[in-house]
Amino acid sequence: MILEKELGFSGNIYVKAQLEQKYNGENIAKIDQGYLDYYTKNVDFRVGKQIIRWGTGYRFKPNDVFNPNDMTGYKAFFDKMAINAVKANYYLPNRSEISLVVTPESKVQKMGLEKENDVAKRTAAEFGVQTYQQLIQDPNFKALLDAWSNYGINIDENTVQNWMAPEYDKPLDNPQVGLRFTKRGVKGFDYSVMLSQTTEKTIVLDKKFFQETLPQELTNLTNKTNGYLTKGMLGKALDVVENYEIPIKYVYPEITNIGFSAIGQVGKQNVWIDMNYSIFGEEEYLDGGYYVIGHDMKLANNLYLTNQLTYAAPILKGDDELITLNWIFEYPINNKHEFILTSMYDISNNGFSLEPQFNYQLNKSSQLQLGLTWLGAEEEGDPMTWFSKDRVYSRLKVDF
Repeated sequence: MILEKELGFSGNIYVKAQLEQKYNGENIAKIDQGYLDYYTKNVDFRVGKQIIRWGTGYRFKPNDVFNPNDMTGYKAFFDKMAINAVKANYYLPNRSEISLVVTPESKVQKMGLEKENDVAKRTAAEFGVQTYQQLIQDPNFKALLDAWSNYGINIDENTVQNWMAPEYDKPLDNPQVGLRFTKRGVKGFDYSVMLSQTTEKTIVLDKKFFQETLPQELTNLTNKTNGYLTKGMLGKALDVVENYEIPIKYVYPEITNIGFSAIGQVGKQNVWIDMNYSIFGEEEYLDGGYYVIGHDMKLANNLYLTNQLTYAAPILKGDDELITLNWIFEYPINNKHEFILTSMYDISNNGFSLEPQFNYQLNKSSQLQLGLTWLGAEEEGDPMTWFSKDRVYSRLKVDF
């Protein structure tokens, strides 16, 4: 439900509320967005819970750097969560403007319990294998493994995997700030350059694990088990080994973002470029780019086509780059209803998704949406599985 109130020529109040019903019948009311717009002669202010949109791409928007994704939403990875912010647009002569954004806090993406558990399992498995491979190459620990083996304590990959206990570190008080300069109407294009200091919204593994955490934890484990073994308390030593936990920490590092975007017309086509380069400033993370280029056009019989190419560099060594192609076909039926086919192909991992949707207009204010999503990924955990999932859905959209 959206409530909007005009305050004469000087302002506007906007509230977007949602009533969500859980499977157990519990109703939860929440405000998705709520802000005050205040207009002066040269500056427009927006204060409150809002979504900052600086990107120009379709769905993938590299320069939308302030708001986290809602991975539990209908369009996982593309739905944004509002944050408290102050935004000011200062209008200069010659169709230029400067935008300033300040947020007193940072929020990380909302994953949901199922996603967090999936990430935790995959992380434990990955680190368990890596840790075991490092241990058996260490002469000192190899001798310890042999000594434990003499007591009937055998350490394998599964044992080490069970040691891994992912921990989430979710900051709520990291401020963010950004500045954007926009020049409009340059031979049919609007150009923007951006500079911002934000927090990474997706979970990143703390790469100090193998350098600092693991050696210390293994020393603690060795001391505990040796203490029991020297006293002949084999059961106690075995219990320590089987139930030991080594914390794997997720961190959300600060990032300096340098962005550029351009959007305009070439002939009858709309064209856009959205580019962002992220600088972490810490050696365990990889600085890299996130780029989008796309266009849309109107074809015969009012068929509307959108094409877009997306590239995202990995954040950590060993991660995969993401390269996707998007195609969106929109076809009106009797100038009233609409058929939309959204497709995405993940070039880097050979995955894809198809989503046909039919929008049936019941009346001026009500629309019935019917569709399905078919997801084709090589294996669970591929990037494509983050964007969507197999489903058949129906939705009733009502405008008040």
